Amino acid sequence: MKDQTYMCSGFEVRTATLAATVDEHPTANSPDDARLLRRRSAENGRRSGPRARLGTAIRIWLANLLVLVSGAVWAQQATFDSGTGLLTLPAVKVGTATYTSVLLNLIDPANYTFRLASATAQDPPGPADITFDAGTGIVTIPSVAVGSAAYSVTLQLTDLSTYTFVLATATLIPPATWTFSQIQANVFTPRCSGCHDGSPGGLPGAQDLTAGNAYASIVNVPSLEQPALMRVKPGDPDNSYLIRKLQGTVGISGVRMPYGGPYLDQATIDQIRAWIANGAVNN
Repeated sequence: MKDQTYMCSGFEVRTATLAATVDEHPTANSPDDARLLRRRSAENGRRSGPRARLGTAIRIWLANLLVLVSGAVWAQQATFDSGTGLLTLPAVKVGTATYTSVLLNLIDPANYTFRLASATAQDPPGPADITFDAGTGIVTIPSVAVGSAAYSVTLQLTDLSTYTFVLATATLIPPATWTFSQIQANVFTPRCSGCHDGSPGGLPGAQDLTAGNAYASIVNVPSLEQPALMRVKPGDPDNSYLIRKLQGTVGISGVRMPYGGPYLDQATIDQIRAWIANGAVNN
């Protein structure tokens, strides 16, 4: 059976050569050959014949495919570890060639200078979103994960003899805006609903942030502490009292939320701000 190439989640996955993993049996041209084949089959715990061999081949192929797919899908994100200074590029296209497990060391943090540490040629070459243009000396990396942020990056080759590159551009990639369901799951339910539980009376229960009730409790609903402001004013995060309470803005009544901390990190607050700015849709 020959090697084959398959597409999975946009990535080509090349199966392992089955001929190397499946036992090759001689053809039974005589009774002695037939007895030998039956003996080998019994020893291996399976019946001989084309159908059995095909079944074995399929099982091995599926196992290999699962391993290759899991690696191909999850290894495509370039990463930079600020602790070690290591920039990891899963695959780089250089002309018709592809190099995998490309590692670059940060050798000059002040100038963001990197030097190639290792790279492995892929045979046969596969696809790669990251590219190196030998004519211009520019490496284009669509996305590099740096902690919880991601940047679109280009590197400029400065020394061909040592494969040294300097950071040319880096553009922050805005995170995908959360839906209201994600805000509920990540913020309101785990961080707020313990106190804002819909219990009768005043605050905190009167602002119900439990699942299934939070949206109706905050969107276009006047704040009890400052009735001139809506808890959430669609399209206007700065004048939404919820945002002011989460940020601890000067002029709020009471204290910053969540009560007593730890407070939400700015990235999470920005997600809630973006949801409000986009119309505070009940999605």
